[in-house]
Amino acid sequence: MADSSPGPAILRMAIGFAIGAAIGFTVANNMTPGRPAPTAMQAPVQATEGSTSAADSDSPTGGLSDEELRRAMAAVDARPDDFEAQFKMGEALLRISRRPSDAIHYYERAVAIQPKNAEALVGLGDANFATALEGGNTAGDASRLDAARAAYERAIVIAPGSAGVHAALGSTYALRKPPVVDKARASFERALAIDPQNALARRGLADLGVSATNGNASGPRP
Repeated sequence: MADSSPGPAILRMAIGFAIGAAIGFTVANNMTPGRPAPTAMQAPVQATEGSTSAADSDSPTGGLSDEELRRAMAAVDARPDDFEAQFKMGEALLRISRRPSDAIHYYERAVAIQPKNAEALVGLGDANFATALEGGNTAGDASRLDAARAAYERAIVIAPGSAGVHAALGSTYALRKPPVVDKARASFERALAIDPQNALARRGLADLGVSATNGNASGPRP
């Protein structure tokens, strides 16, 4: 018999949106006011052809009403040991609904279930990174940047060849106030050694050149 309960149906809808999302969240990086915002990071798994990113969605909830999204979250909450449900709910909230602070909870559950899943760790890093910059906070909330840094570092252990994750890690250092220039530069340089065209790393190094001349290279370590 087909499952006709509303919870699973809404859950499948939310997961469908998550699958269509670009895995590689874009957030505004306002290290230098007035300059175009680069991509925050490119996750190890790139967006599939024809996928819909959060920036392309006409609705802030990616086509789900607030009530449908609430029901989807409740359905996932009822399955706390289901990695796929937790991970894809995090993806839907972060990359489609643009609710990174809510996504953190689901990524944390996913990572608890599969601690060595690089995609879940990257999602957790992205969600914390985006939350750190909410409300136009150009410096970034230190505690959330620390959480993003820790998640990216764990992901790098599993996927050391990902230029995007190295660049994202560098951003967690660059966006501190003051920036931790030497560690940020090292991460950006690692990213460019892997992918010389990585836009975030190239932009990050350019911005760090300004910071370094201002004497911030010896800023406090996290």
